[in-house]
Amino acid sequence: MTAATHVAVLGVGVSAAAGADEVGALLDAVLRRAGVRPGAVWCAATAEGRRGEPAVRAAARVRGLPLVAYPVPVLAQVTVPNPSDVARLRAGTPSVAEAAALHAARALCGGPVRLAVPKRASGRATAALAIATAAVEPDTARASRHVSATRHGGVEAVKPWYFLPERHAPGDGDSEDCP
Repeated sequence: MTAATHVAVLGVGVSAAAGADEVGALLDAVLRRAGVRPGAVWCAATAEGRRGEPAVRAAARVRGLPLVAYPVPVLAQVTVPNPSDVARLRAGTPSVAEAAALHAARALCGGPVRLAVPKRASGRATAALAIATAAVEPDTARASRHVSATRHGGVEAVKPWYFLPERHAPGDGDSEDCP
């Protein structure tokens, strides 16, 4: 029997002046817009240069999300519906939030990916939500992908091994827990 697995990823872009409350409120607004609870999201994704921003780390940590970061050249290759000339000039990629969400969801799931919520912006942050769907064989998924089971809202979900501490993210990125 083949089952479908869904992977939801929040993409986040920030300026250095962004605060944790602002980023957190924007992430919550994106989740509300999609009708998704934070526990159903697999991770927050951003550009490597923003992984260390206190606002991004705090917003992810409060929501219990691992933080995944990708190099700007990787994000610059992702086709997004809402590219920004400002982001291209400041960050070196036409998108951080949409590109990071799409790339992480695609790398995690390998199946079709869509933006459930396109880029939303606050004064100093952007966020987007991507969802990927893939068909998996439940027994082979556990054996071949070195997974650990977790619970999200009473429903068992399978998280890949690389969301455990000190593992690397798929798709040319880096992952870490948010202390």
